[in-house]
Amino acid sequence: MRDFLKSSGRWLSVGWFWPLVLLALPDCSTLADADPWPRGSEPKTSAVMCDIPKPFTTQCADPSELGVNVSTTQAAVALATGQSSVNNLALDYANQCRDGLPMRTEFFGPYPEGFQACLNCGDQIPAPFPDGNAVCVAQCKELLASDGEPDPPEGIDAFCQGNAHVSTNFDKTMCFHGVCTRDGVALAFNDRRRDPELVKWIVIVPDDGTEASDNNLTRIKPTTDTNSDAGFDAGSEAMQVIEKGDAWIEFAAGDAPDETSLSHVLGVSNCPSPCDTNNPPPDTDRSLNDIQFMISLNKDGFVYVIENPGLIIHGPFDPSYDTGELFRVKIVDNHDGTTATISYQRSCTPNTSCDGNEFFTSVSPATYPLRIDTSFREQNASLVNVTVVRIQ
Repeated sequence: MRDFLKSSGRWLSVGWFWPLVLLALPDCSTLADADPWPRGSEPKTSAVMCDIPKPFTTQCADPSELGVNVSTTQAAVALATGQSSVNNLALDYANQCRDGLPMRTEFFGPYPEGFQACLNCGDQIPAPFPDGNAVCVAQCKELLASDGEPDPPEGIDAFCQGNAHVSTNFDKTMCFHGVCTRDGVALAFNDRRRDPELVKWIVIVPDDGTEASDNNLTRIKPTTDTNSDAGFDAGSEAMQVIEKGDAWIEFAAGDAPDETSLSHVLGVSNCPSPCDTNNPPPDTDRSLNDIQFMISLNKDGFVYVIENPGLIIHGPFDPSYDTGELFRVKIVDNHDGTTATISYQRSCTPNTSCDGNEFFTSVSPATYPLRIDTSFREQNASLVNVTVVRIQ
Protein backbone atom coordinates (compact mmCIF):
# COMPACT_ATOMS: atom_id res chain seq x y z
CA MET A 1 0.00 0.00 0.00
CA ARG A 2 2.80 2.41 0.85
CA ASP A 3 4.44 1.86 -2.52
CA PHE A 4 1.19 2.44 -4.38
CA LEU A 5 0.44 5.65 -2.55
CA LYS A 6 3.94 7.00 -3.00
CA SER A 7 3.96 6.38 -6.73
CA SER A 8 0.50 7.73 -7.38
CA GLY A 9 0.82 10.62 -4.93
CA ARG A 10 3.84 12.59 -6.07
CA TRP A 11 2.02 14.29 -8.88
CA LEU A 12 -0.79 15.44 -6.59
CA SER A 13 1.38 17.86 -4.66
CA VAL A 14 1.70 21.31 -6.31
CA GLY A 15 -0.17 24.34 -7.66
CA TRP A 16 -3.19 26.54 -6.76
CA PHE A 17 -5.43 29.04 -8.50
CA TRP A 18 -8.18 31.58 -7.80
CA PRO A 19 -11.66 30.44 -6.65
CA LEU A 20 -14.61 29.60 -8.89
CA VAL A 21 -17.08 27.15 -7.36
CA LEU A 22 -18.13 25.95 -3.90
CA LEU A 23 -16.58 22.88 -2.36
CA ALA A 24 -18.23 21.02 0.50
CA LEU A 25 -15.65 19.74 2.97
CA PRO A 26 -15.54 17.58 6.11
CA ASP A 27 -16.18 18.91 9.61
CA CYS A 28 -13.02 19.13 11.74
CA SER A 29 -14.84 20.15 14.95
CA THR A 30 -14.12 16.98 16.93
CA LEU A 31 -10.50 17.14 15.86
CA ALA A 32 -10.25 20.79 16.86
CA ASP A 33 -11.62 19.97 20.31
CA ALA A 34 -9.03 17.25 20.87
CA ASP A 35 -6.23 19.27 19.29
CA PRO A 36 -3.41 16.73 19.89
CA TRP A 37 -1.18 18.34 17.27
CA PRO A 38 -0.15 22.02 17.30
CA ARG A 39 -2.72 23.91 15.27
CA GLY A 40 -1.59 27.18 16.83
CA SER A 41 -3.50 29.84 18.66
CA GLU A 42 -6.72 31.38 17.39
CA PRO A 43 -7.63 32.26 14.76
CA LYS A 44 -7.23 28.76 13.28
CA THR A 45 -8.90 29.96 10.12
CA SER A 46 -6.34 28.64 7.60
CA ALA A 47 -6.21 25.17 6.10
CA VAL A 48 -3.99 22.78 4.20
CA MET A 49 -5.74 20.37 1.86
CA CYS A 50 -4.48 16.83 2.42
CA ASP A 51 -4.66 13.44 0.75
CA ILE A 52 -4.77 10.98 3.66
CA PRO A 53 -5.46 7.34 2.77
CA LYS A 54 -7.16 4.91 5.08
CA PRO A 55 -5.09 1.82 5.93
CA PHE A 56 -6.26 -1.56 4.65
CA THR A 57 -8.46 -0.02 1.91
CA THR A 58 -6.23 -0.62 -1.14
CA GLN A 59 -7.79 -3.48 -3.07
CA CYS A 60 -9.17 -4.36 -6.49
CA ALA A 61 -12.04 -2.06 -7.41
CA ASP A 62 -15.51 -3.44 -7.83
CA PRO A 63 -17.08 -2.70 -11.25
CA SER A 64 -19.81 -0.72 -9.48
CA GLU A 65 -17.16 1.69 -8.17
CA LEU A 66 -15.79 2.70 -11.56
CA GLY A 67 -18.43 5.12 -12.79
CA VAL A 68 -18.84 7.06 -9.57
CA ASN A 69 -15.24 7.57 -8.46
CA VAL A 70 -12.32 9.56 -9.84
CA SER A 71 -9.07 8.04 -11.07
CA THR A 72 -5.71 9.44 -10.03
CA THR A 73 -5.08 10.54 -13.61
CA GLN A 74 -8.39 12.46 -13.70
CA ALA A 75 -7.74 14.48 -10.54
CA ALA A 76 -7.09 17.91 -12.11
CA VAL A 77 -9.91 17.63 -14.63
CA ALA A 78 -12.26 16.46 -11.87
CA LEU A 79 -11.44 19.56 -9.84
CA ALA A 80 -12.04 21.83 -12.82
CA THR A 81 -15.41 20.27 -13.63
CA GLY A 82 -16.62 19.82 -10.06
CA GLN A 83 -16.47 16.03 -10.01
CA SER A 84 -15.89 14.20 -6.75
CA SER A 85 -15.68 10.53 -5.85
CA VAL A 86 -18.94 9.31 -4.34
CA ASN A 87 -17.17 6.96 -1.92
CA ASN A 88 -13.98 9.02 -1.35
CA LEU A 89 -12.12 6.49 -3.47
CA ALA A 90 -9.18 7.05 -5.81
CA LEU A 91 -8.91 4.60 -8.71
CA ASP A 92 -5.37 3.70 -9.74
CA TYR A 93 -5.27 2.32 -13.29
CA ALA A 94 -1.47 2.21 -13.22
CA ASN A 95 -1.88 -0.70 -10.78
CA GLN A 96 -4.44 -3.07 -12.22
CA CYS A 97 -5.79 -6.40 -11.10
CA ARG A 98 -5.65 -9.49 -13.28
CA ASP A 99 -9.12 -8.82 -14.61
CA GLY A 100 -8.09 -5.32 -15.76
CA LEU A 101 -9.88 -3.48 -12.99
CA PRO A 102 -7.92 -0.74 -11.20
CA MET A 103 -6.77 -0.79 -7.64
CA ARG A 104 -8.64 1.60 -5.40
CA THR A 105 -7.91 3.31 -2.08
CA GLU A 106 -10.30 5.09 0.28
CA PHE A 107 -9.33 8.50 1.64
CA PHE A 108 -10.33 10.59 4.63
CA GLY A 109 -12.36 13.42 3.14
CA PRO A 110 -13.47 13.88 -0.46
CA TYR A 111 -11.30 12.92 -3.39
CA PRO A 112 -9.71 14.72 -5.23
CA GLU A 113 -10.45 17.81 -3.12
CA GLY A 114 -8.72 16.49 -0.01
CA PHE A 115 -9.21 16.64 3.75
CA GLN A 116 -9.33 20.15 5.18
CA ALA A 117 -6.74 20.39 7.97
CA CYS A 118 -7.51 23.60 9.90
CA LEU A 119 -4.76 25.48 11.71
CA ASN A 120 -3.16 28.87 12.22
CA CYS A 121 -0.69 28.81 9.33
CA GLY A 122 0.86 32.09 10.41
CA ASP A 123 2.41 30.66 13.59
CA GLN A 124 2.70 26.97 12.58
CA ILE A 125 4.46 27.17 9.19
CA PRO A 126 7.45 27.03 8.71
CA ALA A 127 7.81 26.00 12.37
CA PRO A 128 6.99 23.53 13.76
CA PHE A 129 5.79 22.39 10.31
CA PRO A 130 8.22 23.12 7.46
CA ASP A 131 5.48 22.83 4.84
CA GLY A 132 2.01 21.55 4.05
CA ASN A 133 3.15 17.94 3.72
CA ALA A 134 4.26 17.98 7.35
CA VAL A 135 0.83 19.34 8.33
CA CYS A 136 -0.81 16.46 6.47
CA VAL A 137 1.38 13.93 8.27
CA ALA A 138 0.29 15.38 11.64
CA GLN A 139 -3.36 15.35 10.57
CA CYS A 140 -2.98 11.75 9.40
CA LYS A 141 -1.59 10.66 12.77
CA GLU A 142 -4.52 12.27 14.56
CA LEU A 143 -7.09 10.63 12.31
CA LEU A 144 -5.58 7.17 12.60
CA ALA A 145 -5.16 7.46 16.37
CA SER A 146 -8.85 8.25 16.79
CA ASP A 147 -10.59 6.20 14.09
CA GLY A 148 -11.00 3.05 16.19
CA GLU A 149 -9.47 0.86 13.48
CA PRO A 150 -6.38 -1.40 13.79
CA ASP A 151 -3.08 0.34 13.27
CA PRO A 152 -1.27 -0.30 9.97
CA PRO A 153 1.44 -3.00 10.22
CA GLU A 154 4.30 -0.50 9.98
CA GLY A 155 2.76 1.70 12.68
CA ILE A 156 0.91 5.01 12.46
CA ASP A 157 4.00 7.22 12.31
CA ALA A 158 5.62 5.30 9.44
CA PHE A 159 2.34 4.98 7.55
CA CYS A 160 1.58 8.68 7.72
CA GLN A 161 5.14 9.71 6.86
CA GLY A 162 5.01 7.47 3.80
CA ASN A 163 1.52 8.24 2.54
CA ALA A 164 0.04 11.58 3.72
CA HIS A 165 0.70 14.65 1.58
CA VAL A 166 -0.97 17.74 0.20
CA SER A 167 -3.78 17.03 -2.24
CA THR A 168 -4.22 17.57 -5.94
CA ASN A 169 -2.67 20.83 -7.23
CA PHE A 170 -2.24 22.22 -3.73
CA ASP A 171 1.09 23.99 -3.30
CA LYS A 172 2.82 22.62 -0.19
CA THR A 173 4.25 26.08 0.54
CA MET A 174 0.83 27.77 0.75
CA CYS A 175 -2.32 27.81 2.88
CA PHE A 176 -5.93 28.58 2.12
CA HIS A 177 -6.99 31.43 4.40
CA GLY A 178 -10.42 32.22 5.83
CA VAL A 179 -11.74 28.68 5.24
CA CYS A 180 -12.19 27.59 8.87
CA THR A 181 -13.80 29.14 11.95
CA ARG A 182 -11.58 30.84 14.53
CA ASP A 183 -11.47 27.68 16.62
CA GLY A 184 -10.60 25.41 13.67
CA VAL A 185 -13.88 24.06 12.31
CA ALA A 186 -13.90 23.55 8.54
CA LEU A 187 -16.16 25.74 6.41
CA ALA A 188 -17.38 25.34 2.84
CA PHE A 189 -15.37 27.66 0.60
CA ASN A 190 -14.50 28.62 -2.96
CA ASP A 191 -11.64 26.34 -3.99
CA ARG A 192 -8.87 28.18 -5.85
CA ARG A 193 -7.74 25.01 -7.61
CA ARG A 194 -10.88 24.75 -9.73
CA ASP A 195 -9.91 27.67 -11.94
CA PRO A 196 -7.89 26.69 -15.04
CA GLU A 197 -4.38 28.13 -15.29
CA LEU A 198 -3.80 31.10 -17.54
CA VAL A 199 -1.21 30.03 -20.08
CA LYS A 200 2.12 31.83 -19.75
CA TRP A 201 3.84 32.41 -23.08
CA ILE A 202 7.57 32.19 -23.74
CA VAL A 203 8.16 34.86 -26.38
CA ILE A 204 11.61 35.25 -27.88
CA VAL A 205 11.90 38.75 -29.32
CA PRO A 206 12.06 39.24 -32.23
CA ASP A 207 12.53 35.65 -33.40
CA ASP A 208 9.05 34.34 -32.56
CA GLY A 209 7.27 37.14 -34.39
CA THR A 210 4.62 37.22 -31.69
CA GLU A 211 3.49 39.40 -28.81
CA ALA A 212 1.91 38.17 -25.59
CA SER A 213 -0.66 40.03 -23.51
CA ASP A 214 -1.51 38.04 -20.41
CA ASN A 215 -2.64 34.64 -21.76
CA ASN A 216 -3.33 36.00 -25.27
CA LEU A 217 -0.89 35.69 -28.16
CA THR A 218 -0.79 37.65 -31.45
CA ARG A 219 1.36 37.45 -34.56
CA ILE A 220 3.04 40.84 -35.08
CA LYS A 221 5.43 39.72 -37.78
CA PRO A 222 4.36 40.86 -41.28
CA THR A 223 2.74 38.17 -43.41
CA THR A 224 5.24 36.36 -45.63
CA ASP A 225 3.06 33.85 -47.51
CA THR A 226 -0.72 33.39 -47.43
CA ASN A 227 -0.92 30.52 -49.92
CA SER A 228 1.12 27.70 -48.37
CA ASP A 229 2.18 26.14 -45.10
CA ALA A 230 5.52 27.92 -45.45
CA GLY A 231 3.74 31.06 -44.30
CA PHE A 232 3.38 29.57 -40.81
CA ASP A 233 6.65 31.12 -39.64
CA ALA A 234 5.70 32.85 -36.38
CA GLY A 235 4.67 31.31 -33.08
CA SER A 236 5.51 30.75 -29.43
CA GLU A 237 5.24 27.98 -26.87
CA ALA A 238 3.78 27.97 -23.37
CA MET A 239 5.79 27.74 -20.19
CA GLN A 240 3.45 25.09 -18.73
CA VAL A 241 4.21 21.44 -19.47
CA ILE A 242 1.75 18.55 -19.24
CA GLU A 243 3.78 15.77 -17.63
CA LYS A 244 1.08 13.16 -16.94
CA GLY A 245 -2.62 12.61 -16.46
CA ASP A 246 -5.75 13.98 -18.13
CA ALA A 247 -5.62 17.59 -19.26
CA TRP A 248 -6.93 20.09 -21.76
CA ILE A 249 -5.89 23.34 -23.41
CA GLU A 250 -8.74 25.76 -24.12
CA PHE A 251 -8.59 28.76 -26.44
CA ALA A 252 -10.47 30.95 -28.92
CA ALA A 253 -9.62 33.06 -31.94
CA GLY A 254 -9.41 36.80 -31.36
CA ASP A 255 -12.36 39.12 -31.91
CA ALA A 256 -11.02 41.38 -34.67
CA PRO A 257 -13.52 41.93 -37.53
CA ASP A 258 -11.30 40.00 -39.98
CA GLU A 259 -10.20 37.29 -37.53
CA THR A 260 -11.89 34.42 -39.37
CA SER A 261 -9.95 35.33 -42.51
CA LEU A 262 -6.66 34.76 -40.66
CA SER A 263 -4.92 31.45 -39.83
CA HIS A 264 -4.23 30.25 -36.26
CA VAL A 265 -2.89 26.93 -35.01
CA LEU A 266 -2.58 25.61 -31.44
CA GLY A 267 -1.58 22.12 -30.40
CA VAL A 268 0.77 19.91 -28.44
CA SER A 269 3.88 17.91 -29.14
CA ASN A 270 6.27 15.69 -27.24
CA CYS A 271 8.65 17.78 -25.18
CA PRO A 272 12.35 16.90 -25.30
CA SER A 273 14.26 16.29 -22.08
CA PRO A 274 14.85 18.13 -19.82
CA CYS A 275 11.25 19.24 -19.83
CA ASP A 276 9.26 20.69 -16.96
CA THR A 277 7.56 23.96 -16.10
CA ASN A 278 10.60 25.15 -14.16
CA ASN A 279 12.89 24.34 -17.06
CA PRO A 280 10.84 24.91 -20.23
CA PRO A 281 12.40 23.46 -23.36
CA PRO A 282 13.81 25.58 -26.15
CA ASP A 283 11.66 25.81 -29.25
CA THR A 284 13.29 27.38 -32.28
CA ASP A 285 10.75 25.99 -34.78
CA ARG A 286 7.90 28.46 -35.43
CA SER A 287 6.39 26.32 -38.19
CA LEU A 288 3.79 23.55 -38.07
CA ASN A 289 6.41 20.86 -38.39
CA ASP A 290 7.14 20.32 -34.69
CA ILE A 291 3.51 20.39 -33.50
CA GLN A 292 2.22 16.83 -33.50
CA PHE A 293 -1.48 17.36 -32.73
CA MET A 294 -3.17 20.66 -33.53
CA ILE A 295 -6.39 22.53 -34.21
CA SER A 296 -6.25 24.90 -37.16
CA LEU A 297 -8.66 27.83 -37.27
CA ASN A 298 -8.09 28.60 -40.92
CA LYS A 299 -8.42 31.72 -43.03
CA ASP A 300 -11.34 30.13 -44.94
CA GLY A 301 -13.38 30.30 -41.72
CA PHE A 302 -13.38 26.54 -41.11
CA VAL A 303 -11.85 24.25 -38.52
CA TYR A 304 -9.26 21.61 -39.37
CA VAL A 305 -7.13 19.12 -37.47
CA ILE A 306 -3.52 18.77 -38.58
CA GLU A 307 -1.26 15.99 -37.32
CA ASN A 308 2.39 15.14 -37.72
CA PRO A 309 4.45 13.54 -39.03
CA GLY A 310 3.47 14.49 -42.54
CA LEU A 311 1.12 17.43 -41.89
CA ILE A 312 -1.93 15.19 -42.35
CA ILE A 313 -5.03 17.39 -42.67
CA HIS A 314 -8.46 16.30 -41.39
CA GLY A 315 -11.52 18.38 -42.19
CA PRO A 316 -12.91 20.90 -42.78
CA PHE A 317 -15.36 20.41 -39.94
CA ASP A 318 -18.71 22.18 -40.12
CA PRO A 319 -19.87 24.65 -39.12
CA SER A 320 -17.49 27.54 -39.68
CA TYR A 321 -15.98 28.89 -36.48
CA ASP A 322 -16.89 32.08 -34.64
CA THR A 323 -14.61 34.50 -32.83
CA GLY A 324 -14.89 33.77 -29.14
CA GLU A 325 -15.89 30.14 -29.71
CA LEU A 326 -13.95 28.01 -27.24
CA PHE A 327 -11.93 25.06 -28.55
CA ARG A 328 -10.08 22.38 -26.63
CA VAL A 329 -7.24 20.00 -27.29
CA LYS A 330 -8.11 17.22 -24.86
CA ILE A 331 -5.56 14.79 -23.43
CA VAL A 332 -6.59 11.50 -21.81
CA ASP A 333 -4.00 9.34 -20.07
CA ASN A 334 -3.81 5.82 -21.54
CA HIS A 335 -2.75 4.39 -18.15
CA ASP A 336 0.38 2.88 -19.62
CA GLY A 337 2.76 5.31 -17.94
CA THR A 338 3.79 6.89 -21.22
CA THR A 339 1.08 7.84 -23.69
CA ALA A 340 -2.21 9.71 -24.03
CA THR A 341 -5.09 9.91 -26.49
CA ILE A 342 -5.73 13.28 -28.12
CA SER A 343 -9.18 14.50 -29.13
CA TYR A 344 -10.53 17.84 -30.28
CA GLN A 345 -13.59 19.71 -28.99
CA ARG A 346 -15.43 22.93 -29.79
CA SER A 347 -18.18 25.21 -28.46
CA CYS A 348 -17.02 24.45 -24.93
CA THR A 349 -18.16 26.11 -21.72
CA PRO A 350 -15.51 26.95 -19.12
CA ASN A 351 -15.26 24.62 -16.11
CA THR A 352 -17.55 22.00 -17.63
CA SER A 353 -16.95 18.84 -19.58
CA CYS A 354 -17.00 19.32 -23.34
CA ASP A 355 -17.11 15.61 -24.17
CA GLY A 356 -20.36 15.93 -26.09
CA ASN A 357 -18.71 18.32 -28.52
CA GLU A 358 -15.78 16.23 -29.77
CA PHE A 359 -15.33 16.48 -33.51
CA PHE A 360 -12.22 14.33 -34.04
CA THR A 361 -10.06 11.84 -32.13
CA SER A 362 -6.52 10.98 -33.17
CA VAL A 363 -5.62 7.36 -33.87
CA SER A 364 -1.99 8.04 -32.96
CA PRO A 365 -0.93 8.29 -29.30
CA ALA A 366 0.84 11.30 -27.84
CA THR A 367 3.87 10.73 -25.62
CA TYR A 368 4.34 12.57 -22.31
CA PRO A 369 5.61 15.13 -21.44
CA LEU A 370 3.66 17.44 -23.75
CA ARG A 371 4.23 21.11 -24.49
CA ILE A 372 1.73 23.66 -25.80
CA ASP A 373 2.78 25.25 -29.09
CA THR A 374 1.35 27.68 -31.64
CA SER A 375 1.90 28.92 -35.17
CA PHE A 376 0.35 31.79 -37.18
CA ARG A 377 0.35 32.60 -40.89
CA GLU A 378 -1.07 36.12 -41.24
CA GLN A 379 -0.13 39.21 -39.31
CA ASN A 380 -2.55 40.17 -36.48
CA ALA A 381 -3.93 36.64 -36.07
CA SER A 382 -4.62 36.17 -32.35
CA LEU A 383 -5.39 33.39 -29.90
CA VAL A 384 -7.17 34.58 -26.75
CA ASN A 385 -8.34 33.21 -23.41
CA VAL A 386 -5.78 30.40 -23.58
CA THR A 387 -5.95 28.26 -20.42
CA VAL A 388 -4.74 24.84 -19.37
CA VAL A 389 -6.06 22.25 -16.93
CA ARG A 390 -3.38 19.75 -15.88
CA ILE A 391 -1.90 17.87 -12.95
CA GLN A 392 0.84 20.11 -11.64
